[in-house]
Amino acid sequence: GNCRTVLLAAFNHGLQRFNHRGRAQGFYDIGGTAHTVSISYIGTIIAAATQENHFRLIDLDGKTLWQTQLPESIVALQCGPFGEHVVFGFSSGLIQCLKWPPWKREKTKPPASDNQ
Repeated sequence: GNCRTVLLAAFNHGLQRFNHRGRAQGFYDIGGTAHTVSISYIGTIIAAATQENHFRLIDLDGKTLWQTQLPESIVALQCGPFGEHVVFGFSSGLIQCLKWPPWKREKTKPPASDNQ
């Protein structure tokens, strides 16, 4: 990523999230033993895999965008700069790239003012 968000695949503790100063900002539970993680350069898409060969694509809010069971264990994982693809390196030596259109980040509207 761009170093504003740092993620750590912390095994049983999920994905630990820190800001650029090293302050904890919470964690993501990806439903397994977090093994490897990658975040897009613009910081909107997170790709993560577990030791149980489960892959999950999430946004910064922790919402699952896509998930699947992987055919074999992963040794490397890299998210594209805009979150438009993920490159997998499998233990067999296979390298595979999954591509899709960039995800649109939903912006929340500010609450309506009660002042009239």
